[in-house]
Amino acid sequence: MHIRQLRDARAAAHPFVCAPAPASRAFGVAGGLLAEDPRSMHDIEANECAAYRSLFEVGAALFGRASFEVRDVDGATAFLSPLMRRPGVFNRVLGLGLSRPMTTGLLRSLREEYQRVGCVPSFELLPACLDAETSAALRAQQIRRVATSVQLVRTLDGGPVEPVTSGASEPVRPQVRAVSGAGCRIVAALCTEVFELPAPVLALLEALQDQPGWTHWVALLDGQPCGAALTYTLGDRCWFGWACTLPAWRGRGVKGALDDARIAAADDEGCSWISTDTGTGTPSTPDRSLQSLLHRGFTAAHLRASYLPAAPAGTEVKREA
Repeated sequence: MHIRQLRDARAAAHPFVCAPAPASRAFGVAGGLLAEDPRSMHDIEANECAAYRSLFEVGAALFGRASFEVRDVDGATAFLSPLMRRPGVFNRVLGLGLSRPMTTGLLRSLREEYQRVGCVPSFELLPACLDAETSAALRAQQIRRVATSVQLVRTLDGGPVEPVTSGASEPVRPQVRAVSGAGCRIVAALCTEVFELPAPVLALLEALQDQPGWTHWVALLDGQPCGAALTYTLGDRCWFGWACTLPAWRGRGVKGALDDARIAAADDEGCSWISTDTGTGTPSTPDRSLQSLLHRGFTAAHLRASYLPAAPAGTEVKREA
């Protein structure tokens, strides 16, 4: 199944409005520097937002619009899924602070909306968009940072893309295939298992094969499915997500093989750039996914922090993958 067959013929919908942002800065991160550029930040965040809008369209068709809802709120995009409830990829707000300053009133109204449907949101914020007013708004609402990721981008020039190898003697390299039909259920099952997500996600991820723009990828070792990933293509841009490896097969180059295959496919289909995200790692404990992506030509573009409302006393807020 080729990416070209899955392309969304519709124009890129609901782009963020680019607004003035703090001057570009460089942040240290294990593996390199992040050169934060307002236009790049805008485009990368919008690319992921487009992928999840499409995913939520499928969720709404399967389970009803009340179970998978997308709302545009004062320049940001809120994803709400009472079916999932916990904060994470299904309950979060993207684009805060990118188009206009974030305020205490906006945070309060968003929290109230999520509470109304019984969900806990994750607020995804770029450090470059955090100013004194924003920080005060977060403190006033008792919303605290719980994790930080790095957003990456890779440009494509239409030339041949060769798989990356270490140059040393390597074990058998995983085989990676774009799949359809029953293969999509295998990909969905692997993602659901590795990320420990509830049963409805299995049906949702499998059904993405019927939505333009999506491709399911499976990695095989010794003939056995050992890893999976998804890509979403819209126009000349591609988004990488949901990459996973079963624990028993880690350390065998599965993630790198998935990345190599997806990069080559995006290039073949005429994409001009790809974006994705992963953990930042530390100097003492580098993030393997980050190192692999940087080795494959990705550039660390900017940081993004996840903020959660403080849990009531005596409770624990669990975050989805």
